[in-house]
Amino acid sequence: MNCLSINIRGIGGYGKASWIKKLKVDNGISFIGMQETMSSNILPGLVSAYWGGMGFDFDFVESIGNSGGILSVWDPKVFVKDKVTKDVNFLHVSGMIMAGNARVNVLNVYAPQDKGEKRLLWSKIDSLIGSNEGWWILFGDFNAVRDREERKNSKFDKTCASDFNSFIDRVGLHEYSQKGFRYTYMSCRKGRYTWSRIDRFLVCEGVFNRWPNAYVRVLNRNLSDHSPLVFSIVDTNFGPKPFRMFDSWLDRPGSSELINSVLESWVEHGPADINLLRKLAYLRSRLRDWFKDTSTAEKLEEITLRTEKEELDRMMETKDLEESDVWIWSECKVALESIELHKARDLRQKSRVKWTSLGDENSNFFHSVVNGRKAQNSIPGVLIDGAWVTKPSLVKREVFQFYRSLFKEHHTCRPKLLCSGIKKLDDEDRVSLVETFSRQEIKEAVFECGSNKAPGPDGFNFRFVKRFWRFFEEDFFNIMKEFHDKGVINQGCGSSFITLIPKVKSPMGLKDYRPITLIGMISKVISKILANRIKRVMGKIISEAQSAFLSDRFILDGPLMVNEILAWLNKRKKKAFLLKIDFEKAYDNVNWNFLLSIMSQMGFPQRWCDWIKGICVSSRAAVLVNGSPTFEFQCEKGLRQGDPLSPFLFLIVMEALSSILDKARDLEIFKGISLSSNEVNLNHLLYADDALIMGEWTYENIMSIARILRIFYLCSGLRFNLHKSNIYGVCTENGEVDDTLDYLGCKRGSFPFTYLGIQVGAKMTRIKSWDSVVDTIRNRLASWKVRHLSIGGRLILLKSVLESLPVYYLSLYKAPIAVLDSMETIMRRFLWAGPSLENKISWVAWDTVTTPMSKGGLGLSKIQEVNNALLLKWTWRFKKEGNSLWKKIILGCHGSSRPWSLLPCNASSSGCWKFIVKVGENKLPNGRSLNSFFVGTLGDGKCINFWGDNWLLVDPLRITYPNLFKLEKNKWAKVSDRINNLDGNKILTWEWRVEPHTHEQVSELFDLLQHLFDSVSHGGQDRWKWTKEKDGQFTVSSAKRLMSSNYVGDGSLGIKWKGWVPLKCKVLAWRIARNRIPTIAELLKRGVPFQQTDCRLCQGGLETTLHLFTGCSYSQEVWARVERWCNISHNLLFDIPDIFKIAESQALPKEPKHVLRGIIYTTIWMLWNERNERVFNDKKRQPIQLVENIKATAYFWIRNRSRWKSIDWKTWCNVPLD
Repeated sequence: MNCLSINIRGIGGYGKASWIKKLKVDNGISFIGMQETMSSNILPGLVSAYWGGMGFDFDFVESIGNSGGILSVWDPKVFVKDKVTKDVNFLHVSGMIMAGNARVNVLNVYAPQDKGEKRLLWSKIDSLIGSNEGWWILFGDFNAVRDREERKNSKFDKTCASDFNSFIDRVGLHEYSQKGFRYTYMSCRKGRYTWSRIDRFLVCEGVFNRWPNAYVRVLNRNLSDHSPLVFSIVDTNFGPKPFRMFDSWLDRPGSSELINSVLESWVEHGPADINLLRKLAYLRSRLRDWFKDTSTAEKLEEITLRTEKEELDRMMETKDLEESDVWIWSECKVALESIELHKARDLRQKSRVKWTSLGDENSNFFHSVVNGRKAQNSIPGVLIDGAWVTKPSLVKREVFQFYRSLFKEHHTCRPKLLCSGIKKLDDEDRVSLVETFSRQEIKEAVFECGSNKAPGPDGFNFRFVKRFWRFFEEDFFNIMKEFHDKGVINQGCGSSFITLIPKVKSPMGLKDYRPITLIGMISKVISKILANRIKRVMGKIISEAQSAFLSDRFILDGPLMVNEILAWLNKRKKKAFLLKIDFEKAYDNVNWNFLLSIMSQMGFPQRWCDWIKGICVSSRAAVLVNGSPTFEFQCEKGLRQGDPLSPFLFLIVMEALSSILDKARDLEIFKGISLSSNEVNLNHLLYADDALIMGEWTYENIMSIARILRIFYLCSGLRFNLHKSNIYGVCTENGEVDDTLDYLGCKRGSFPFTYLGIQVGAKMTRIKSWDSVVDTIRNRLASWKVRHLSIGGRLILLKSVLESLPVYYLSLYKAPIAVLDSMETIMRRFLWAGPSLENKISWVAWDTVTTPMSKGGLGLSKIQEVNNALLLKWTWRFKKEGNSLWKKIILGCHGSSRPWSLLPCNASSSGCWKFIVKVGENKLPNGRSLNSFFVGTLGDGKCINFWGDNWLLVDPLRITYPNLFKLEKNKWAKVSDRINNLDGNKILTWEWRVEPHTHEQVSELFDLLQHLFDSVSHGGQDRWKWTKEKDGQFTVSSAKRLMSSNYVGDGSLGIKWKGWVPLKCKVLAWRIARNRIPTIAELLKRGVPFQQTDCRLCQGGLETTLHLFTGCSYSQEVWARVERWCNISHNLLFDIPDIFKIAESQALPKEPKHVLRGIIYTTIWMLWNERNERVFNDKKRQPIQLVENIKATAYFWIRNRSRWKSIDWKTWCNVPLD
């Protein structure tokens, strides 16, 4: 059922009926929703004019005067109405979709402008959805946006957006990726155009999962200031999808035997790469047939098992089962869980969710992630000659032609660029690059490849290769041997798939997709081996302005430098410019001859250049369109994104730009920004293809850059994307900047701006500056995930979120306390959120949750400690790194102020560095500063400040001996300036303003001399160490542990966090140990009323945590049966801690005790589940049935979550601890 939504702005306007009627026909519409009809009475004749004929049904909401009015029209052959609900702001039509026999509620919305009225509307819709069964499709004019990006030139109301997002999350609605135009509404007021995305479609999870390939398309505005929106749910077949082997296949009976048989019997023939290609093709055909037979048999088995188990479930409801029936029920459950495990593993692999731990989440979560990715990445149609085309063959043809043209070199002869000052390899590096490939080198490269990365055309990932390495080792050795000699990859072995990832939220065309290449294993291994070789020498040939892909450089070096330079310029009121360049499809446009020329100028051996050429010319690709490949085409230019070698080759290309920019600076053709204090002259920063050029504000300077970029384009093929590039004027007027736009053709940017994904030039002490970070955390912790994740899964996701997006910002900026509180509030609500009332209570204080597990918490980090630890890393880098560019910039901007301190810092600077410096000055409860744990180890004394660094005592000497420090002339003296060794004797040299003469001065000098003569030099260069690690190396985790070491806590509560049961079971045990589960007694304490307060398991006594797990007759019988099953002595359970001592009290070896501990956690989990089944679903099981469930569940977990995978079901049921 395709739907059309349009704010018509008056149903009686001229030409609107024919416009809508044409849209209906062109898009196969079955349901039309109009808002703002401005009509109090709509007659069938008028509706007929819009629909085109009489085969329709309709209903409407009257307008109030000329305000509002809603109309819904539908095809009764597609959708049959049986209920209508009306409100001044919505029209609800409920009925059945005939094709799928599914109940669907269609809600046509026209929201008011007032924020309070909108909140009331969201509440009404929430209640409406809660009181009606079936799927939901909501559309219309919501008069609200979800984030800042959905408005342009118009005011963004954060509160209104937050209310709208909360409503969407609370109700559990999803939104498809929007195709076509980015905005749905345009207005012009006083000559100023504004755009917003206030019209949309929202659907429930059932619709989203049923039609993951559906899409919403924004059409051209015609006779309204709102765009029509089309929601299309027509399933379209884009053709067969390529073979892909899933990891779960290897756990199915017969798969390994089949693979071993095929690989062992294969007879090698032809070139090595062609031979492996043929071997894999034959294996694919055999596996495809095998899986078809296996999956068919598995489906039949699943039907039989479910039927048998359901029959026994029904019997359980009326009588106790015989022991033989219980046994059958258990076997059915184990077999069904095994089948579900295979499905979950396949979905997990498709979802590519990296943070999950299998068994702690269910298939629904992975299913939702997979469908979300489908919806986001789908290409339902394309514009061809101005017409929207959805026919698969035409769409695939258009995609094929677009990308074949993109990777075709249209300029066969480009001028050669000579880079006279470019860095060159030395002879040793040249020889090492082209050495013979050893077996060990090949194996290391293969095993470094990600096991779960999406495969290329061969259909096999590297988990498969590693598992059957004994069959492939000789193949890859022969391939590399032939490649070393000939530098050729034979036809077909360089084939790849291109998968398209949207670069923007609402892609308007193919140019808005990023092509990511999935290369085959042969090309992948060759590239990986060469990448491992070249990265060893990259640091010697790539200039310090480039900070991408090199191990000793950090992505945030660039933003740090930009922030400090801007602060330095603004303080001195120096005029300058920053030109942020976007290269148009940079990787895809690299000219191969240019790359080879630059490599040759860098001194790469001819053999190496021939290898690179061989890889390039072998490149062939087919584009995956909704999972189905187009025809293959030959690539003539570009570097494949997804190839491990490409990043390093691209750095070489960009090094040519860096070289000519530096040459222009040296010839004074272009003047960068000079920091006079240390003679640093910076003219550009690079991070892969992100270029930021900066210099003095002069017309000649800017014109020189334009000419340089033009030359670089003509030689390399990398075009300057005018529409996405910005020039920023520092200490300049807007008019001055505008004068340069006509020549450069780019846009005028304003501060702050985003550089490498982070804001620069912003006042990060303002809460508003962190809105994007907080919003992203909120989106990552969306409420739909709560419904599919256990508390263990939510805990893992929280730790994953802490390690991702906010870390990027927190690594550079000190976050305000209010921002940290907002982040932790979102995280706390996510952890304790749930579908029922009691799960919305924060059951354990956040301070306890963020305590280390060893001290009774859940091990989440306090974000403030994470922030401080990340910022402290800059101190370590500043002391450890020799002469890096970012350090020169810091010294240039701050070096004239307090240079005798551990770090230079100009307190009047508006940059972020001064906040980084302050972190190290923070005191721990014992009075020591964080900086005091950075200690210099004396070598030659040339890098350690005598007075300002920690090297001799706990504190710097300037702190310990303040009176002597006042007398020092050279307060930034190095240790080598004060201590010299002559024939093994220490010679001290002083530079006093006046000789020490007072009692305090002489006393301090005497004490200092004692320490100096006791000090030991270790020879060589000075070194720095972090004293909280044995190896002396600073780590963020070590800094966090240091800051949390003052937590008192209450011990581990007897919980053993390592084990084979899912994390959700251990978290439940932790909550039980703290008496923080929603028993009736605990809910009563929190004001939740109950009529029935007795135990739901035994119907005797108040339901408390202690009673439920130890005093209840039901749970006592369960514990007794578990003890008999495990053949352990009886345990008297008087208190909750006694439960966690059961395993420890048994005289068992380590491994059986480990198994028993998991069984105890499983029993706790199943007892709590039984209680909840009785409360919420009125389902009951007898103790014997629950114990059989415990056996089956524990068996499933131990088989799939531990190393005891070979244990059989019969043994498990009889002697689980044997």
